[in-house]
Amino acid sequence: MLIEQSADLPRRLLEHGKGDAGRRVQVDAELVALDPRTGAMRLLGVKVPDGETIWGISGDYFAWGRRIIQLSTGREQEITVQPQPEVIAALTLGRFVFWRDGTTELLDAAAWMTAPQSWTGELQKTADQAGLPAGWVRVRDDDGGMTIARPASWSSYDGPARGAVLASSGLVPSTPPAAGEMRVEIRLDIEGPRGPADFLEGLAHHGGSVLERKTVQLAGQPAEFAMVYENTAYPKPATSLNWALRSPFFPERIVWIHASPLEAGRRDEVESVVATLAFVAPR
Repeated sequence: MLIEQSADLPRRLLEHGKGDAGRRVQVDAELVALDPRTGAMRLLGVKVPDGETIWGISGDYFAWGRRIIQLSTGREQEITVQPQPEVIAALTLGRFVFWRDGTTELLDAAAWMTAPQSWTGELQKTADQAGLPAGWVRVRDDDGGMTIARPASWSSYDGPARGAVLASSGLVPSTPPAAGEMRVEIRLDIEGPRGPADFLEGLAHHGGSVLERKTVQLAGQPAEFAMVYENTAYPKPATSLNWALRSPFFPERIVWIHASPLEAGRRDEVESVVATLAFVAPR
């Protein structure tokens, strides 16, 4: 339950039901625990600021804004995952589904709050940082079975389809790259018998065109490369660099690396990043 706090509204109780999921609090409110057997109430000491979205209650846990609160204790934990969830849906038994960046993820609130993690989604550094240019770091994607190096000024996060997203700016938003920013997206797409060469040929569609095409070596594997003019890229047409190859650990998938938009003078930088790709056993 919530007790609204406002100078121009009387204090009144609002029972939060399923029909209110996803609504926004219009005034500051304070969270209250109610024992339905005795009718006893106690303040949990947690205030929900004006404008925050109430997502719902699952078991002993309440999700609002970018936080999850344990109702029995009033303990709260910030959701720091990046990109941030666009929608949070409450299930049962303390579980929530996050929808972000086109993918869904399941969170067990009890397990998560027992051992809180920063959970930014940022890729962790590998133990071995040898052989890199000065000012570079190598990061690992355990789910996708790969490592890759990037300049320290870049950022790198988990991506959809067992992949990763690297950006020349700080955080990776859910929006298209900002002006002057390069984005390198790696996906492990399920393509079955379709080979890397056929996969790249399909990128030039709806008025797009292949500007450069060749076969190269990448991560110890033969790879197909194509520079593509994308007429349908959002928010405006753009040129991209693309590589397609297979991982020895996921032979049924195609590893697609898509770097865009290609800014003047940044091709060498992007190719240097991609050239550091290495496949490792997924964890």
